[in-house]
Amino acid sequence: MGKAIKYGLLGLLCGSLAYLVFSILLSWKLGTGEFYFTIPALVNEYGNELLSGSLQILTFLWLGMASGVAFSMTENTDWPPQKQSAGYLLTLTIGLIPTAFVGRWFEHLFIGFFSYLIILTGISAVLFIIGWIKLKRDVLQIKKAIALEKEGIHE
Repeated sequence: MGKAIKYGLLGLLCGSLAYLVFSILLSWKLGTGEFYFTIPALVNEYGNELLSGSLQILTFLWLGMASGVAFSMTENTDWPPQKQSAGYLLTLTIGLIPTAFVGRWFEHLFIGFFSYLIILTGISAVLFIIGWIKLKRDVLQIKKAIALEKEGIHE
């Protein structure tokens, strides 16, 4: 439980970073020379830039937190792989629910379903790379410890 909270808080930070990067890329893509705090379609939908910006920030934070908790589930070696997978998918799905409502995915079910799959795949790819880098670091630390132990035995 403590690990899930730790990774959830780390996910919040990553969600805020993702929001910042998203806003910068959005502003760059629109190319007007202005910084876009939120997607213009959300401003049109909700009629208020502060409300739409707040909703967008909260969805990024929520999704980041859910991604962190999902990552912690993959590291729980006490659980069988089926339980890890189910918890991972459930947590990410819960994390995407606010995004679905803010983006009104339910109005276009086909687009919403594929948006869900694309975002889920993207987050899973990022979490896989993070896990792979972490595993590689751990293996290097183990190799170093074994080498030090062998060196101590031979002296």
